[in-house]
Amino acid sequence: MTCTSCHATVPPAADFCPKCGAKAGATGSATPQRSGRPGGTFSGLDTVNPMRDKPSSVLANGSIFANRYEVLSKIGEGGMGVVYLTRDTNTGDEVVLKLIHPDLVAEEAVKRLMAEGVTARQIRHPNIVAVFDVAQWEGQPYFTMEHVKGGSLRSWLVKQTRDGALVPLATAIGLVKAMLAGLGEAHRMNVVHRDLKPENVLLVTDPAGGVFDLKLLDFGIARAISGPLSTGRSSGPVGTRHYMAPEQQTSAEVAGPTADFYSITVMLYELLVGVVPQAPREPISKLRPEIPQALDALIDQGLTAMARNRFGSAADYTAKLDAVLKNAAPRPEPVPQPEPDPRPEPVPDPPFPPREREGNWWSHLSAKAKAGVVGGVIVLGVIANAINPDPPPNPQPYPPTPIPGPGPSPEPEPPPRPRVRALPNIAGQWVHRTGLAFNVGFRDRSFGGPGNGGQRIEGIFDNDWNAAFSVWDNANNLIFQTRDGRLVDTGTGFHLQYANGSETLFVNHAPH
Repeated sequence: MTCTSCHATVPPAADFCPKCGAKAGATGSATPQRSGRPGGTFSGLDTVNPMRDKPSSVLANGSIFANRYEVLSKIGEGGMGVVYLTRDTNTGDEVVLKLIHPDLVAEEAVKRLMAEGVTARQIRHPNIVAVFDVAQWEGQPYFTMEHVKGGSLRSWLVKQTRDGALVPLATAIGLVKAMLAGLGEAHRMNVVHRDLKPENVLLVTDPAGGVFDLKLLDFGIARAISGPLSTGRSSGPVGTRHYMAPEQQTSAEVAGPTADFYSITVMLYELLVGVVPQAPREPISKLRPEIPQALDALIDQGLTAMARNRFGSAADYTAKLDAVLKNAAPRPEPVPQPEPDPRPEPVPDPPFPPREREGNWWSHLSAKAKAGVVGGVIVLGVIANAINPDPPPNPQPYPPTPIPGPGPSPEPEPPPRPRVRALPNIAGQWVHRTGLAFNVGFRDRSFGGPGNGGQRIEGIFDNDWNAAFSVWDNANNLIFQTRDGRLVDTGTGFHLQYANGSETLFVNHAPH
């Protein structure tokens, strides 16, 4: 018989190809099989590999392997081997022991397992599971590696989905950046993983807390970038469906570091959406509006079919993730709207008694000033009478007092006034923070004038430059008023601000 996978000669009674381990089909030819046994990967997405197996023998708990490793439990089974949790009797540490399936102990299979351990042992990085030992015992190849007590990224994702929780953008990017950190070291040593998936990512801490401590597991199907392990062998696909780069489906040997970036991008999409991307693929920003569109472009680049158009390195990928996270706008929170008040709005009291438009200068005079005006008029009358002693018909002892307003009724003497701060020359253009300008004139401490849009401002300053003023529109409707203004000398001009200085209302650039 001839193996349909590697074209090697298969003995008539053999169940598997002695060269590649493919199972012999019913027709007498060896065909690769996919494992459907229980106890496979968490998601059922098994690694595709030409070397598939039938159920293997299981080491009993408590047994000692290689006169050193006490078997505690079986924790998994993959395409090439069975995985046990053991205790190293030499050190007392818990380590993971991986054995090749007994049915695959052929020359080519041994080479593959040994190469798996040798390449993985050379990589030392906090984000990669450390490999300790690579050896054979009684013809059984094996290697041991670090035991990580945390669960897999797959189990964490399943819990998030079960709880109905969305993975935040910062959490997803933090996880991917930690993976890229370990992957960058592997690529630096010319090692490609080629089977990245959530099952092969072990979480040391819960990423929900903002700490992304994880380790990449199982470089078992990784190859040196420089070439295949053996010559004269045509390889088939190596990887996991949905996470496998397109070029891996043609030949595992041609898959380079960009194949790992493809798998990483699939996981990034899955972290944010909850499913792996499938054609036609919806942009993440359409499914989650708080995600920036820049991430859609990054996903497109990572999942492009042309390997050369993906990211140039793990550092390049990380930098683009940082740029997306830096420019990501926070999700807008809905602003609660108050219930409308059915009661009519109260009409505000005017900030100060409105002054008459023209000729009301008398009302702004103090009692002393008014008395001075009256006295001046009397003196003028006496002088005029001395110059012209002939009295007019029906003479009067004093001329009439020309006092406008309410009349010459005596007023009580006011209490002593505080020290008055003289107002600076601030007549001219006053500009509102909205750009509205007023041509303001002053009379004593009152001010007012028209705006450039038909508006009108009127106000008054007290002795300490505190101001109250109102603004009307061109239909004489009150549009703004305040009693809480204060004139401030800024050194380059005068600002009319709220008394607490929280906001500038008007600016005047009158020279000092």
